[in-house]
Amino acid sequence: MANFDAKRVHMLATTTDTYRVPLEDPEPGTFAERGTSAVVKTLHSWWAGARPEDDSALEKAISWIETAEEARESHGDPPILSVSQRREALAIAYWLTGDRNRARETFRTAAEAGMQYLAECSPNERRTYVGQVLLHWLAAGEPAEGLRAVEALAVPLPREGAPEPRDAAGNSFSDSQAKAAKTCAGHLIAGKKRRDVSAAMKRFLTSNMDAKWLGAGNPINPAIWMYLIYGMLSSVSDAELALSFGYRYMPKVSPLGRMKGLVERGEKLLP
Repeated sequence: MANFDAKRVHMLATTTDTYRVPLEDPEPGTFAERGTSAVVKTLHSWWAGARPEDDSALEKAISWIETAEEARESHGDPPILSVSQRREALAIAYWLTGDRNRARETFRTAAEAGMQYLAECSPNERRTYVGQVLLHWLAAGEPAEGLRAVEALAVPLPREGAPEPRDAAGNSFSDSQAKAAKTCAGHLIAGKKRRDVSAAMKRFLTSNMDAKWLGAGNPINPAIWMYLIYGMLSSVSDAELALSFGYRYMPKVSPLGRMKGLVERGEKLLP
């Protein structure tokens, strides 16, 4: 799926098992994988306006990832990166079920795991993931600590307007999220309001929301940005409504189902 096709996702979510989350417990050692997958499927369904009648899949996802945390489930290479990623999925799941306090706390633990990964990985890997870790710090409500933490590790945060870096073979790799997160952190530290932050992030979000995130099967990143800009800065308590503001950054995608009404409500709430 090159771009986020809301109509297609809506159809698949409402007429097939494509986005259905199996509710039976997974095999030992796979709880984090199953839980994260459940969060991803849930986000796709919600964004396409096909939210299920109940949140049993989300409740299961939370239970599975919590089980993985308690068991200190280890997988991936390196395992600490998987820990950071499952915690960000858990934080989003908490938010979707209305528990914003636990969401914020869990984003901090995701940031802490991410910091451990940054301390151990190669310079290029640092440039690739530092934006994600800083985003976790922002979602935890600690932009200043996040900037201090990554600077203490000597992670090279990109300067505004700097060209994309290249590796020894000449291949470029994007650190656009690191640039955006750094800009956003500066705005938050300065006490800027949601309107200023969203305006500063508009070009970045518009470039990534559809083609690079939702269209590529990664709804976690845009969900974190909507949580940050609308759930936190604008205190939009309804997570589904906060997600609907993502359509402001997808001008060519039409909202369907429940999302259509939420987008219209959002335009009146936050013009």
